[in-house]
Amino acid sequence: MQRLSFIAFFCFIGLGLGYAQSPHGDFLKIDCASCHNPDSWGFSAQANFNHDSTDFPLTGQHRAVNCKNCHQSLKFEQADQTCISCHADIHQNSVGTDCKRCHSSQNWLIPSALQMHENAAFPLIGVHRNADCRQCHTSVSGLNFTVSGVQCIDCHLQDFKGSTSPSHEKNHFSTNCTDCHTLSDENWKTDKVDHAFFPLEKGHDIQDCKSCHQSSDYSVIDAACVSCHLADYKSTNNPSHLSAGFENNCALCHTTDPDWKPAKFSKHDVHFPIYSGGHQGKWMVCTDCHQNPSDFKQFTCTTCHTNPETDEHHQSVNGYVYSDNACLACHPSGDVQNGFNHDQTAFPLTGAHKAVNCLECHSSGFKGTPTDCQSCHTQDYQSSQQPSHSKLNLSTNCIECHTTHPGWAPAKFDIHDQYYVLEGAHRNIAQDCKKCHVQSFSGTANTCTGCHKSDYDQTKDPDHRSAQFPEDCASCHNQTAWVPATFNHDGSYFPIYSGKHKGVWTQCIECHKNQQSYQQFTCIGCHTNPETDQKHTSVNAYLYQDNACFACHPTGDADFKFDHNATAFPLTGAHQAVNCLECHSSGFKGTSSLCQDCHTKDFESSQDPNHLQLGLSKDCSGCHTTNPGWAPAKFDIHDAVYPLTGAHSSIRNDCNKCHQNGYNNTPNQCVGCHNQDYAKAQDPPHSSIGISTDCASCHSTNPGWAPAKFDIHDQYYVLKGAHKQIAMDCKKCHQNGFTNTPNTCVGCHKTEYDQTTNPNHKTAQFPEDCASCHNESAWMPTQFDHDGMFFPVFSGKHKGVWTQCIECHTNPTNFSQFSCLACHNNPETDEQHKTVGGYVYDNNACFACHPTGDADFKFDHNATAFPLTGAHMTANCLECHQSGYKGTSSLCQDCHNKDFEASRDPNHVQLGISKECSLCHTTNPGWSPAKFDNHDALYPLTGAHSLIKNDCNKCHQNGYNNTPNTCVGCHLTDHETSQNPPHKNLGISTDCASCHTTAPGWAPSKFDVHDDYYVLQGAHKTIANDCIQCHNGNYTNTPNTCVGCHQGDYNNTTNPNHQAAQFPTDCTPCHGQNRWSPSTFNHDGLYFPIYSGTHKPHWSQCMDCHLNPSDFKQFTCISCHKNPETDQQHPGIGGYVYQDFACLGCHPTGEKNMAFDHNQSAFPLTGAHIQTDCKSCHKNGFQNTPTDCFECHKSDFDQSNDPDHKALSFSNDCAQCHTTAPGWKPAKFDDHNRIWVIDGEHLKVANNCTACHQNGYSNTPNNCYGCHQSDYNNSTNPNHNSVGFQTDCDQCHTNLTPDWKPAKFDDHNRIWVIDGEHLKIADNCVACHQGNYNNTPSNCSDCHLSDYNNATNPNHKTLNIPLQCEDCHSTSGQWTPASFDIHDNYYPLLGAHALIKNNCTQCHSGNYSNTPNTCYGCHQSEYNGTNNPNHSQAQFPTTCENCHSQSAWDPSTFDHDGAYFPIYSGKHDNEWNTCSQCHPNSSNYTVFNCLGCHTAGNTNPDHNGVSGYQYNSNACYSCHPDGEE
Repeated sequence: MQRLSFIAFFCFIGLGLGYAQSPHGDFLKIDCASCHNPDSWGFSAQANFNHDSTDFPLTGQHRAVNCKNCHQSLKFEQADQTCISCHADIHQNSVGTDCKRCHSSQNWLIPSALQMHENAAFPLIGVHRNADCRQCHTSVSGLNFTVSGVQCIDCHLQDFKGSTSPSHEKNHFSTNCTDCHTLSDENWKTDKVDHAFFPLEKGHDIQDCKSCHQSSDYSVIDAACVSCHLADYKSTNNPSHLSAGFENNCALCHTTDPDWKPAKFSKHDVHFPIYSGGHQGKWMVCTDCHQNPSDFKQFTCTTCHTNPETDEHHQSVNGYVYSDNACLACHPSGDVQNGFNHDQTAFPLTGAHKAVNCLECHSSGFKGTPTDCQSCHTQDYQSSQQPSHSKLNLSTNCIECHTTHPGWAPAKFDIHDQYYVLEGAHRNIAQDCKKCHVQSFSGTANTCTGCHKSDYDQTKDPDHRSAQFPEDCASCHNQTAWVPATFNHDGSYFPIYSGKHKGVWTQCIECHKNQQSYQQFTCIGCHTNPETDQKHTSVNAYLYQDNACFACHPTGDADFKFDHNATAFPLTGAHQAVNCLECHSSGFKGTSSLCQDCHTKDFESSQDPNHLQLGLSKDCSGCHTTNPGWAPAKFDIHDAVYPLTGAHSSIRNDCNKCHQNGYNNTPNQCVGCHNQDYAKAQDPPHSSIGISTDCASCHSTNPGWAPAKFDIHDQYYVLKGAHKQIAMDCKKCHQNGFTNTPNTCVGCHKTEYDQTTNPNHKTAQFPEDCASCHNESAWMPTQFDHDGMFFPVFSGKHKGVWTQCIECHTNPTNFSQFSCLACHNNPETDEQHKTVGGYVYDNNACFACHPTGDADFKFDHNATAFPLTGAHMTANCLECHQSGYKGTSSLCQDCHNKDFEASRDPNHVQLGISKECSLCHTTNPGWSPAKFDNHDALYPLTGAHSLIKNDCNKCHQNGYNNTPNTCVGCHLTDHETSQNPPHKNLGISTDCASCHTTAPGWAPSKFDVHDDYYVLQGAHKTIANDCIQCHNGNYTNTPNTCVGCHQGDYNNTTNPNHQAAQFPTDCTPCHGQNRWSPSTFNHDGLYFPIYSGTHKPHWSQCMDCHLNPSDFKQFTCISCHKNPETDQQHPGIGGYVYQDFACLGCHPTGEKNMAFDHNQSAFPLTGAHIQTDCKSCHKNGFQNTPTDCFECHKSDFDQSNDPDHKALSFSNDCAQCHTTAPGWKPAKFDDHNRIWVIDGEHLKVANNCTACHQNGYSNTPNNCYGCHQSDYNNSTNPNHNSVGFQTDCDQCHTNLTPDWKPAKFDDHNRIWVIDGEHLKIADNCVACHQGNYNNTPSNCSDCHLSDYNNATNPNHKTLNIPLQCEDCHSTSGQWTPASFDIHDNYYPLLGAHALIKNNCTQCHSGNYSNTPNTCYGCHQSEYNGTNNPNHSQAQFPTTCENCHSQSAWDPSTFDHDGAYFPIYSGKHDNEWNTCSQCHPNSSNYTVFNCLGCHTAGNTNPDHNGVSGYQYNSNACYSCHPDGEE
């Protein structure tokens, strides 16, 4: 039994072991006893577990590692097999995480860095093999192998930039150093320089670089030949390149052969063939023809073509001359057989030209002879008289009319209709000029009767002449045929072939009694009186008169009642009450129906508005109706004066809306009418917030003046971010008006603040300063800067000492509450603050003193939201923080309310000043200076006062309580010192407002007390408000006499003529102010003593002396002083005449002892007048002898001919030009500008008449060329004549500046077209010509060589780009776009590159200097972005062309065998299908796997006995790099 029990026990144990769960997981399928023993289940020392049976064989130092170091879990398969899982990456991911690439398990040292670099992307060869690793791998630890790149320039950039001989950077060398340098020379020296941009061959095959590169940095050199060979160019004498004007582009003639010869001047054949044609091979050296080696423009033909042979060859040639120039002219190709044929040129010889000798046209040589008619025939044109071509302004293009037939006739005149239209019968004789132009072409008549007067005179049926028919033949006749003619008496004049008068007459003279004038007619010859008068007794304005009969009975029908309304002028309105004769005072026929013909006086005297000044139309009906008073009126042209739009257009017909006070002073600015609206505006208050009075800056004229804009919003509140997007939707923010719109975030966004729950802003008592977390561009995401806004918890002392918010914010419903005491316990805290004044063991106190949580921190008030400034800086803390530090108000009034209520200057409470102290005060000691923006509520600052609103002391020097509120209180000094007028002297009131407004300058102003100084009565009172009428802006010297203002009235009065009668200018003795007439008159004082003196008792009535009562200027003396007594009383008195005017002339006071002195009169005698006999001037008596020259000298004026004063409409005021000196000379001519303006250069000879008028004043030319022909002909820079410039000088020149310069040249395009970029300097001639217009180059490079030399993007010189700018550039703006057809000379554009050859920015991006010339340089992003396979991770070479072509990037080739491992040859050929079989990591092709094919079961036995054998992929590749066994 005992034995049976043991058997049962072991069976039980066996069953338990068989079914027990292994703690090592399901993957370890081995016998437990292999490792454990039954004593303790510990790991047996004799365990024989073979780790090599796993997929991680233990090799090298792994064999000695404790298992637990890797297997930290009993489930052994969970151990990570990657190196990095156990071994820290001391290389910081700079070489990847596959340690096996470099290290082995034998030891961690790298066996060979060179071999490692071989496997990497940068093998160490040449000088790199000896380089110190730290030169490239510059990390501090020396273990981070990150490098900046594997391109030469990545390490050698400073070497590249620092190179000087040559300077690689200045010369734009490639940054691919291997283009020139090798790795074998330790100093990187090289003789491999790619000079392909300038091939060094033949003559340029120079071994010494410095022969050309003479500067140390090789930069100052040009690829143009002349840059090196300029001295050769200048010193060449045979021929002299310089004097011959040869181009400095040497390659045009020379090759690069040694000595630059042979040379060929191929352009010569363009001028004259010497390399081809008849002269080929006939010359040896240039001087055979060009015998003057210093001037190759000179040539000779006659040295070879000698005489007499040449003359004999040309015996029959018209115009032949034995001359070099003649030879070239006739034989331009040098070919004897190809003689010059004029008819093959652009000017074939026809007509009269055939008989002309050559030299008549080619007098200045054969080259450049003009082919236009006027160049030869200008004199014929200007001297032509029949007709005068120049006067008629006929075209100078002669061929428009003339042929070349001898005499240049016959000629045609196709433009006849421009002078006189030929129609009908005239057109039939259009080619027979002499039909009309019998005598000449100059005086041909252009009216019918001018040619057909004899026809008119000789016509008898009817006799046109005796009937006085009009000479306007066209009224009856037409041009097609003169007969039959029409004479529509019924239609044109009066019905006699129809109507009532038909058949009641037999001959014309029954009505037309005067056969000499058929215009006269009679009606009353038949319609006699008294019968006719009786029939018209009730007819208004009836007249028994022929014209009246016709006017009322134009059809001759007695039953016809004239109805004005059936005429073209129906009577309406006020016209209906007008008497007929008021309009028809000159008869009924031809009365004008135009308003202005009757109402001109009304038009000219209109004042409100002044029609004349406004230039209103005289067509009254355009505005007025005919209603009495001619009103209401319309004004349809209002928009021309002031456009009525929007709301204004709705009151277009209600003029009084704007013109209540008349039409003259209506304002034309918005604020002029809407000032009251502006002042009353409350939403917003325009005035108080300083909105511009230029209403149009915001409002339109739409009804309601809305919508309105507010472009100055940013002056009040800046709109940014999301606010800017609703800038045009005002109601978004201003729903309740514009006055109380909040200007803080929470003012608008309080709802969002209150409703936010994550976190709950309101509960947490977050600040309402939204901007502290949010921005205006987008409300989210936000930032919550706990450290910056509240308390540092992510930095400083409290960093890392808390884990969650509730450790400090113990009340999760109110984050504004916090606790410090939860950590800072007592008694420790109290002990630490024993010496701290004001210390309280309280959370708020902690925070107040330690806002950063740093025990060492000293509290700085200025870092809070209430920095201490001004007077606050000296205040004691407890003055403000009596109730603690938290929640202390920052509002002024909460501390300063007592100061507010106690204020006295001014009393803030009484004045109702706001308690927001900061609106006025600063924190400076004394809380001043202060401002007062609310001033207008107490005293409005308007006009000039608004300009000093920020300078309080201007008005409040003595405090604010007693500031005067009357004008004079401040402006007394202004009142007392005023001068225009002097207020104080005149005693003007000190109540300034009684006259002035507050507008700047205190004007305009009124003056209601005018009568205190000068009583305004009568007519003066009507202009009381128009000060300028009398004062003209000067109130100091205003005249106070009548004539001071009314001199013009005095001068213009004619009944009687005050001036002629020499009435006194003191108007008041005769006139009053209410009405100027009737008046009183002082005869003695004004004219002649009759109430005093000798004549006092000798008359009784005016008619005694003034026999003509209608003309008191006439008087008589001889009615009393009779002859022979009077004659006897004047013996021996020279010039005595018995005549009334003579009496007064010598006796102006009526006293016989008075002696007359002419020089005391109004006409003192000077010059030639002194010698003139009295009667020469006083033929008609002494009184009223004219004093103006013309009255005596009219015949001299009329007969003048040099110049003809009358024909030239000279003024008849002789004194304007002449003096009274004998011969009336010298004379001046200030009116010259009316005839011909003298300005500019001409002003220099303005007083030297003979400079222009050498041959008199009658035939002086009036065009520039007439005087300046010699200047034109002698001009050389440029030669006007040879270039064929116009003779109309003012086309180019101005006469306003010296030397007629600057000048313009609008004809430039005929010589050389100016377009594109050249247009910018079209008016800057110097830019191209530099003062010399003869030798200006015509090719681009001669002007733009400096641009070429200085071009850097790209550098034209360095790249040896040809000098033919036009090959690439156009003249468009900035000379772009440009082409570059020679791109292939620098970089061939093939395949896909050729498709973008015209899109330069694809590769150059605007920079042509540093464009990379390697594939990778442009396509680095494609390289880095490629993921199938990932080129970057796979460390593929950056020489793209190894795999890709330019035609298409895909498909590509890849030399896997040569670059990495043979798979297309050798053992592995055809052993794989896809890349992933060996490269299982598709994101990293540097990872490869050999073990997928070469399994452990097959591979391990194959390597028995191989030293160091490891079963891993890197080991496979290391031993079998070519895949061979």
